[in-house]
Amino acid sequence: YLFHVIQKHVEKDENSNVDRNSCQWGLTLATQLLSSTKLNKEEEILARDLRVEALQCMASFMTSANGRNYYLTSALEEITGSKISIYNALKE
Repeated sequence: YLFHVIQKHVEKDENSNVDRNSCQWGLTLATQLLSSTKLNKEEEILARDLRVEALQCMASFMTSANGRNYYLTSALEEITGSKISIYNALKE
């Protein structure tokens, strides 16, 4: 049931309408689901996919390049399962 609620918040309807608050709520739910619930492998994959979708949805509403980059980089990190950081390279 919770997966359906998250999906409803992050997916565009037939008129391509979705608002920023809906994306934010979907992102919050997906993040909380991943961090607080024991999920089987299939549910975890679905929750991660919904979180990526919500991050991309949030990026679409950003007018700031920095904000948009943050959400898109977070989505990429979620997809690849890695952390993207320039700080380690700068320390060397």
